[in-house]
Amino acid sequence: IAIITGDKGEPLVRGEDMPALTLSLAHSDSVALAAVLPAPFALGVDVERLRPDLVETLTSHIKARELALMPKELHWSPDQRLLALWCVKEAVAKALQTGFTLPFEQFEIAALSYENGWLIARFAHLPDYQAQCVFAGAHCLAMVFGNGINLMIDRERLCRALGQMG
Repeated sequence: IAIITGDKGEPLVRGEDMPALTLSLAHSDSVALAAVLPAPFALGVDVERLRPDLVETLTSHIKARELALMPKELHWSPDQRLLALWCVKEAVAKALQTGFTLPFEQFEIAALSYENGWLIARFAHLPDYQAQCVFAGAHCLAMVFGNGINLMIDRERLCRALGQMG
């Protein structure tokens, strides 16, 4: 099995007698995240550590109306909320295999809910995609996939694997 770089910079999995796979990779500090689905399903992941120097940049890319969608039962700090929305947008850019080459308005978040410990995001201009997002310690993890995919990810187990509960 080999992981190579595709024409758009995306990671591709290649190997003899292997089914086609969709792969997404992300890393921050010593935390890495990899996710695989059978092709042609779209998939994107992101992981970022909450850092004070990142907050100013995030503020310029996240709209106040998106922050206002945050569920009331979600007790994240304002900085965590900013980072979560950023990670969701970066993950959808990976799922689309465009990066941030599209106008940033294309990644606008239309709805947020809180389900089973996960922040769930839906996109205004990308109705076929949804995101799941969670904090594990100081790291935010986001995954984006098509609406036809139902992933059952154990949040507590994932957070334990990263060494802390989010």
